[in-house]
Amino acid sequence: MVYSLAESIIKRGAVTQLYDVEIQTFEIESNRLGAGPWTLSDTSQNDVMGKVSSGNPLMGDIASRMFQGIRTSANEVYVLDVVLDDGDIFELQSKSLGKRVRLERKLLKPFLRGEDIKAYSITKPTRYVLIPYHTESGKAELISSSTFKREFPLCWKYLLENRTVLEAREDGKMKHENWYAFVYPKNLDQFGQPKIITPDIAPSSSFALDEFGEYTFVSGYGIVLDSSTAYDLRYMLALLNSRTLDFYLKKISSRLQQGFYRYFSQYIAQLPIRRIDFADPADKSAHDEIVKMVEEMLELQKQRQQAEAGKEDARFALQMRIEALDKEIDARVYRLYGLTEEEIKVVEVG
Repeated sequence: MVYSLAESIIKRGAVTQLYDVEIQTFEIESNRLGAGPWTLSDTSQNDVMGKVSSGNPLMGDIASRMFQGIRTSANEVYVLDVVLDDGDIFELQSKSLGKRVRLERKLLKPFLRGEDIKAYSITKPTRYVLIPYHTESGKAELISSSTFKREFPLCWKYLLENRTVLEAREDGKMKHENWYAFVYPKNLDQFGQPKIITPDIAPSSSFALDEFGEYTFVSGYGIVLDSSTAYDLRYMLALLNSRTLDFYLKKISSRLQQGFYRYFSQYIAQLPIRRIDFADPADKSAHDEIVKMVEEMLELQKQRQQAEAGKEDARFALQMRIEALDKEIDARVYRLYGLTEEEIKVVEVG
């Protein structure tokens, strides 16, 4: 039975618009079209996806949490531009007040936008977010006003200057003793953990490592591994950034304008992670070798960022090594999933 992409959308009664979608016709076995979501691709692509997924756990089974970015409910107050980020007191520019302010470092977290998150690298943040919470026993609790006055007087003064704006949120529903709280304080307990982060919309895989739980972000997802897993975060990072799993995700995700795709948690959760038998020396060695390669990649990315203000030839040499190492990691991942030369071509053509 032959379906075109447009025909399949019409037959299922979906109301949508097609942006930047090249209409293709291909054959697909009717028994593959079940009640669940359809993955429409040609036979060779389906075969590769079947091989990649065969016998492997899904990302959703390995991750303990996949959570969305922070929602402050008043970015103009809580998110500030960096002027000087040195020492225990930072100098920042407040959009809400239209002036520079000095705030205690302890309550500030680097605040990333989607474009700040790249494959294996995080752009040096130019913004910080003031988080009026502390995490205790794995739960985020609002800092009391008395603690604020005693321990963080600069931050408390700043919040007081914005009290009218903060109380006016939700049509005045925040006019109570906790007026400085976030309206939706979700996932605040997750940001301080080691995690993989990704923008929610990107042209290709852009997963980065937040090894020490330093960053918050607004547009994207954080991935925290289950504590029982033996997989290293760097191993997971290599697979998620690989052409193999990016090919897989783009077949189950949706394409947007100008070649961008949704890297939403429901798609990431479906990615098959190559199973490692840590009792098998060959498997464990493959895992550990990839971890070492990613460690080198992360170091090269740091060096590249440091060299951006330096000599052009140094940046060029680092970028060449990064690109070569990226291809080496891709080749290792191809071997992990047992892809043949013909199957690799299918992946690389997309």
